[in-house]
Amino acid sequence: KRALHIHNAIVRSCILAHSGYEVKTIGDAFMVAFESALDACIFGIRTQEELYHAVWPNEISNPDLTGYLGKGIIIRVGVSYGETSIETRDRRYDYLGPVVNRAARLEGCCVGGAVAVGEDVYQIALAEEEAVGARDLSRVTARHCKKKLKGLGEVDVVMLVPDVGERDVYVEIELGGGMLRESSPVYERGSNTSDM
Repeated sequence: KRALHIHNAIVRSCILAHSGYEVKTIGDAFMVAFESALDACIFGIRTQEELYHAVWPNEISNPDLTGYLGKGIIIRVGVSYGETSIETRDRRYDYLGPVVNRAARLEGCCVGGAVAVGEDVYQIALAEEEAVGARDLSRVTARHCKKKLKGLGEVDVVMLVPDVGERDVYVEIELGGGMLRESSPVYERGSNTSDM
């Protein structure tokens, strides 16, 4: 229970810090909406960093992965982008539609400790970052790979790996040679949902 409390507090703090809206929780998972692809990506990265640096109870430590991932709860974050249907339930908004399903599929294919985004969303976030003069995405490792996602076929996915521990090594091992190339920016534009 203490570990889950730490996890939830960190996630909620990062949601607020990056102008997100907590849509709902499903067990220990959060569904969060953002106004921009960049905010969603940075939220995922900062949440991973904060979880890595948190002080965790000893009973949840995994010594085999500590060097790679840290001592605490390890999460996966999936980020998608686009128009959604919005319903009001119990005085809260709920988001529905293909964008939400894609975020869930991306979270499902994500490597623990990383943030999975579609290549298209990554390019939108890079363009948003350039427009505001930020450099957050250039400070993480972006691993490009192809993943088969249920109902979506083969999708170009970018695993954003925070620069903490040896997560880049862990992600490369987990992707099992699925690496295509390092980041190369191409710019486009677009609204966003994140699922974790």
